[in-house]
Amino acid sequence: MDDGNGREQTREELQLQLQQYEHAIMRIRTRLNTMLPVSRLPFEVLADIFGYLALLCRATSRPYAWVHVTHVCQTWRQVAIQCPTLWADLVLPGRPDCIYAAMKRAKAIPLTVTASEGISSQEKILGSLKIVMRNIHRIRSLELTISWNTFASFSRDFALSEAPLLQKLQLSAPIGLSQIGRIPHVFNSCPDPPPLEHIDLYRYCYPWPRLRDYTKLKHLRLGYDIHSRNSHEETVTMAGVLDTLEALHLLETLDIQNDLPAIDTTIIRTVTLPSLRQLALSGPPLNCAALLDHLIVPATACIAVTDIIWPTYTQFLHFLPAVVAKVVGATTIGVPRAFKSLALRREGSSFEFRAWTAEQPIEIAPDYLDRTTPKMWLDIPCHTLSLIHACAQLSLAEAHTLWLSSAVAEIVDSASVIRILSGMASVNAVRFVEWDANEVTSVLSSDRTEILEAGNGTAGTYVLPCLHTIVLDEVKFNHCPGSGHLHTPRCVQILHAALCARKSTGCEVKRLIVRNCEGVTESQIDSLKEVIDEVDWDGQ
Repeated sequence: MDDGNGREQTREELQLQLQQYEHAIMRIRTRLNTMLPVSRLPFEVLADIFGYLALLCRATSRPYAWVHVTHVCQTWRQVAIQCPTLWADLVLPGRPDCIYAAMKRAKAIPLTVTASEGISSQEKILGSLKIVMRNIHRIRSLELTISWNTFASFSRDFALSEAPLLQKLQLSAPIGLSQIGRIPHVFNSCPDPPPLEHIDLYRYCYPWPRLRDYTKLKHLRLGYDIHSRNSHEETVTMAGVLDTLEALHLLETLDIQNDLPAIDTTIIRTVTLPSLRQLALSGPPLNCAALLDHLIVPATACIAVTDIIWPTYTQFLHFLPAVVAKVVGATTIGVPRAFKSLALRREGSSFEFRAWTAEQPIEIAPDYLDRTTPKMWLDIPCHTLSLIHACAQLSLAEAHTLWLSSAVAEIVDSASVIRILSGMASVNAVRFVEWDANEVTSVLSSDRTEILEAGNGTAGTYVLPCLHTIVLDEVKFNHCPGSGHLHTPRCVQILHAALCARKSTGCEVKRLIVRNCEGVTESQIDSLKEVIDEVDWDGQ
């Protein structure tokens, strides 16, 4: 027995020594970590780095992957845990213990809550939301992609008046008519509304009259898929919409998708939105035009009328004056600036017309151009007369740079293309995207006096007389004009001749950029250098 007690005592002593050694090793490792270059960073810088990492992770399927930084070392863990802003963005659904821990570590920082039903069960998303909504007084932003039924299941226990910090409310329902329900009761009469600056309701019914209480709104987006409204909704009238917009004088962006008010010819009033920067409309074209006519916006506001289904050419003729009034300043605050850059391509069953008042460099590829916000973004019926009429009305004479997709040459006959381009005499740079080389040559060699009416031009004046830079983007050189046979040299020879002719009449092209073009060789590019000062070829 004594020997047994002695062995047990010895074991305990050894375990104690082992713990002491382990603690000593940990202290040594901690000291070694403090000697690493990364440990010299101030804690504030580390916290900023963790913040950027968290931001990147939230855009992925693993929004909390950034938490692994807390397992690297003791210092990193302490920095992360003591930075409340890292924990204030809650992505749901999540484990209840994790949600509680995050809210505790966020301390007094206002919460941003993002929840998506996705493939999660309704029970799981509801459990997470109910935990968070008990702290609705702490929520600054609430972004929910859930069905109306799910929203109704948890939202009856709170009102917007209980959310004094709430600045952004975004509700989006999954696709499907069955998901669209009644107006969320959170928009019931609210005696003490929160300082909402951003409301975004998509596939959710919305109450125009009840939005008047939110006078601090800066961003309003309301919409449905096409034809997805149902009988639960209140009737949208032009008078009701204008009454609401008149109360929202701080609006900076207004986006209404496929749920425009009905046309009411008895209303002649207008509403001024003095702070508006962006206006986006989609839906029946005449309804879009009616609302445009009733709104007075700053001349600097960007306007987009897209996703239009055009029943007839006549409807387009009735629609266009409302857009032109914004372009020329008839229904704007101040005088709009002239368009300096234009882009034209086909999108679905429409031509997509975009225009910028700030000149865009012609070197910008179309996909990068898509990332810039145009002053005007307009869907035009995809036929020749509509395009001619639109370009004639939209004041394009001062444009300098032009992006043209091959759809223009495929749908619009060559004479009409020349007629359209003849109204853009100031254009000095064009990017031809996915054209055939022979079609490009046809444009460059066209004399606009052969197309325009007598007396409207000077004999021998080329279309785009100021043109000095051309970008050939994915242009095909492997078809000879007038035949379907491969004959690249012939295409280059004709282009060479057209450039020589322009040079001889003072309409010289001085710069040629060739990108991703098919069927052209280095020797053929070299031949073009005989008539152009600068040729930039990517060798593809």
